[in-house]
Amino acid sequence: MAKPGASTTPLLVGLIFSFVIAIGLIVPCYKQNEELAQAQRAVTDANSRLQRETEVARGYAREIREIRALVQGDPDRVVNREAYQEAILAPADEKLKQLLDPAWVPTETWQRIQDQQAKAVWENLSRYQGKENFSLVFLFDKKLYDMLRAAVHVLPRTRQERYAAREEYQSVRASSLRDVAARRREIEELQGEKRTLASQIQDLAARFDNERRDFHQEKDRLLKERSRLEQDFRVTEGKLQAANVELASRIGDLNRKRDKSFAENSPPDGEVVFADAGLGYAWIDLGRAHGLRRGTQFQVYRFVKGGLQKIKGLIHVQRLEEDMAQCSILPRQEVRHPVTGERVLVPDPEDPIIKGDLIRTPYFDKNEQVTFVFLGTKLTNRYYDLPEVQRKLREMGAKVDPDVSIGTDFVVLLGSTADDAELEARVKRAGQFGVIFMREEELLEYLGR
Repeated sequence: MAKPGASTTPLLVGLIFSFVIAIGLIVPCYKQNEELAQAQRAVTDANSRLQRETEVARGYAREIREIRALVQGDPDRVVNREAYQEAILAPADEKLKQLLDPAWVPTETWQRIQDQQAKAVWENLSRYQGKENFSLVFLFDKKLYDMLRAAVHVLPRTRQERYAAREEYQSVRASSLRDVAARRREIEELQGEKRTLASQIQDLAARFDNERRDFHQEKDRLLKERSRLEQDFRVTEGKLQAANVELASRIGDLNRKRDKSFAENSPPDGEVVFADAGLGYAWIDLGRAHGLRRGTQFQVYRFVKGGLQKIKGLIHVQRLEEDMAQCSILPRQEVRHPVTGERVLVPDPEDPIIKGDLIRTPYFDKNEQVTFVFLGTKLTNRYYDLPEVQRKLREMGAKVDPDVSIGTDFVVLLGSTADDAELEARVKRAGQFGVIFMREEELLEYLGR
């Protein structure tokens, strides 16, 4: 008994072979169909050309029959010279005159003719351009056939140019029609947008009317509220004026700081926690956490017998830490004694800066920003002008205001106020705010001069 696998193998091979043969037959059939379709299209095109040429031939045949009937005779037509001239020569005259017109056949067109005989005929014809008595009858005896043969060289090209001009005209006309249609569509779209905008404008106008009505209502309410507030303000103003008079009296009694200097009236800003006069540096108990800036200069002092102050020197902040700062001790600095006013040289080698000495400066406050106001414009020093002094104060972290207010800490007096009534009035007004007054030279000591 045969195995099932052995019986199916020939069938499978035969099936594959049949499939390959079918593919091989399909490809030539597909190509033949393509060639057949191309041949059919070519036949269709040839039939179309044949039909057009047949129509042209029929037209020529009709013209030949009419000419033969005219020349050989027609039972229904009288043939004589006048009829021949009217039917044949007169139209031929007009056609020939058109050919001679440069607008119909330009001179450069017939000059490109390769046939020298035809070109010579055209040169002969060109001599009759513009003549009124020109007639085909006159040229009948001068080889009319050669003339017509010369015309054949340019007529097809002229006709082709006319066809090309007509096709271009039709193309331009079709393009114009498309443009017109596109413009009409754009106009319709714009009209639609116009209607939409008109509807939106109506909605906005209605909304505007509602908002205007609400605005007038709110305006009336605010005017009433304003009238009420003005009445309350007048009452409050009267009370404040009375309180102001009382406070001015109390301020005049309590304020006695105008004749005191900064050194006499200001509390210390901190103290020295370590000092080495030999190495020329000291540490203070102020740092980055207190808002201290590098470059700030402090005056070092201490209280001596009788509660008097002694200036021991000036220190300059060099390096900042969180709650401490390293300062350099400035050598040989001339400062003004806070009591006697005389100039002294610090530091004193016999009384150096030590731990526990106090420090102060007018443009640093660890609790808030210090505010300065300058009264007067005449600086007497030879180191800085007024803008430079104000810039250095800002660099140290202080604030400079143009006029005295409740937040002013120090007022710097520049020059004498005795001869300036306005300046004297401003000084008195500043005294009412309880500010501390400083002279120009006192401030310069803390700026390093």
